[in-house]
Order: sequence, then structure tokens, then C-alpha cells
Amino acid sequence: MGAVLIGGLIKGCLGLLARYWKKIITPIVAASVVTSIGFSLFSVGTRSFGGGYSESFGSAKNLLLGIITLAACLLFNIFAKSYWKQLSVLFGLIVGYILAIFMGKVDLSVIFNGGLIALPHLLPFKMKFDLGAIIAVVVIFLVSDAKTIGDTSALVNSGLNREVTEEEISDSLACDGFCSSISSLFGCPPITSFSQNVGLINITKVLNRFTIATGAICMILAGLLPPIGNFFSSLRESVLGGCTIMMFGTYSYNWN
Repeated sequence: MGAVLIGGLIKGCLGLLARYWKKIITPIVAASVVTSIGFSLFSVGTRSFGGGYSESFGSAKNLLLGIITLAACLLFNIFAKSYWKQLSVLFGLIVGYILAIFMGKVDLSVIFNGGLIALPHLLPFKMKFDLGAIIAVVVIFLVSDAKTIGDTSALVNSGLNREVTEEEISDSLACDGFCSSISSLFGCPPITSFSQNVGLINITKVLNRFTIATGAICMILAGLLPPIGNFFSSLRESVLGGCTIMMFGTYSYNWN
């Protein structure tokens, strides 16, 4: 956790100074990194599509659940009109979840496990500052900078139909770094941009701070209120796989 704390602070400071070194990472480099990530993410989607890391991976029920979820997303996106197209992934998620319940693949009894309220613990692990670990984490953060720049560029391009500004890239990198430092105080792993969000924004064309803040509040509530978190964790891998394949596909298509 000490390495993440120091590494995050270094990355955050480098993000604030991004205008001085951003030219090193050219658009071609960023696009190549992000496109390769998009293609590599298909393995994540297909693994979930088949049922994840479980003994039932590739079973007929898992494949049927994933196919119906993906088909629901695609059909809704094709036939829905106007802003309703933005809800294609959510529609597929709902259809898949309901189907999973009827197939007996969802255990609703676990939703109320863990009580009603759970508060985070500050410094659950003792901070250790090892020079070798700090250097390794900083190098990893530097590599992830290319991905963050590519994600930010793709997000602005697909959501706002314009080129990204130096200030936006700087803010993204700084946010990644400083948020990673804060997360280490609660025993959490580093934070970075999520490539699948680019595909989601390309599908919905929804990109505003209120929407993002609402999603952040929902995630905080899911952490503080175990029933909400348990509900999301009860989503079957095949359902998530059907939705993520569509998002990752859109993500890769957007860059190509």
C-alpha cells in the first residue's frame, strides 16, 4: 500500500505537468495501445460469456444466458428510437438477470448477508515503503499513462466529437494518480481509467458530470450498504459477458 500511495502521488504530479511531456506519447502510440486493449478485452468478455472461472464454464445454460443477453442488447439498439437506444446495455442486463432468476442461477438469499450498513476502515493494512516496490509501481503507472491518454482521447472523440485538450488529459492523469493514493489509505488497489466506459459512452452518447456523479454515488452506496453491493454481485457472469462483449466491440470499432 505504501508503494501505491507514493506511486499515485508521483503520477498525479506528472499529470499536472502533462503538457511538458505529453508529446512523447503521440496519438498513434495511444491509439495502438488502446486498440490492442480493446481486442484483448474480448477474452475477458468471452470468459464471462461462458460463465467465468467456474466448473460450469461453457455449459449450455451459460451460453444460452449469454447469447440471449447479447441478443437483447443488439435488438434493443437496432429497433429502439431516439434516446431509448442509450438503454440497450441496461435492457440486456435486465433481460439477462430476469432469465437467470428463472433458470435458478441467482441466489437471492445472499442479498441481505453482511448486515445493512458497512463502513470503510482507514488503513486496514500497515503501510510499508519499499524502494523496489515503489519503483515497480511507478513504472506500471507510467505504462498505464498511455492507456489513460488513449481512453481520454477516445472518450472525448466519441462523446463530444472533437479532439481532446491538454487540460483534459492532464486532469485525467492527475485524477488517476491522486485517487490511487487515496484508495491505498483504505486498502484498495490503484485506480485507472476503464476502457469499457469508452464503448458505453459511444453507445449512449451520454457524457456529463451529473450522470457520472450519479453513478459514483450509486457505487458508494453499494459499498456502504451491503444489500445493494450483494445485488450487483449476484449478477451472473454470462449476463455480464453478453453486455461486455457489446461494449468492448463498440470500443474497438470506435478506434478503428
